[in-house]
Amino acid sequence: MIVGSGDIGSAIDDIPRALIHVSGVSNSRFIDNYHKDETYREMSSIQSYCKENPSAHFIYLSSLSIYEKISPYTEHKRMMEKAVIGHSSSCSILRIGNITWGKNPHTIINFFRNNPNARVEDVYRYLITLDELNYWIRKAYEEKIPELNITGERVKAQEIMDRVKDGRL
Repeated sequence: MIVGSGDIGSAIDDIPRALIHVSGVSNSRFIDNYHKDETYREMSSIQSYCKENPSAHFIYLSSLSIYEKISPYTEHKRMMEKAVIGHSSSCSILRIGNITWGKNPHTIINFFRNNPNARVEDVYRYLITLDELNYWIRKAYEEKIPELNITGERVKAQEIMDRVKDGRL
């Protein structure tokens, strides 16, 4: 069962007997006080799906950004990871970078599409394709891997912008 219908939830493969939770905060500009309802909604969703599906292997998609900085968004992701671990008897936490598909304006690719003259920081970001994500979700489920950091391709932000401008992304 897939919980979530955004860019990830509508694209990934369903796995019988797995509960794949991709219904959460996807905006890294998340502001703690402003987004309290989203935090509560995601926490409630995790708790209720774990309770309703005790035999399912719970797969939660988190963010690699928890290693890059401390922010309300990364603190939220850490809190959700702890909730999954605390409420599920069998789970996998998959931390991913930036997806290369979808319409969410908060992804780096869509941000660059919508802001072609944006200032680009001298940083690396990680890009993951749908095929790669599906591979690792299935592997995490089959092998019951508790935590997995899925880096995908490490790319300078300027290179991402260049790929967006010339249509390669």
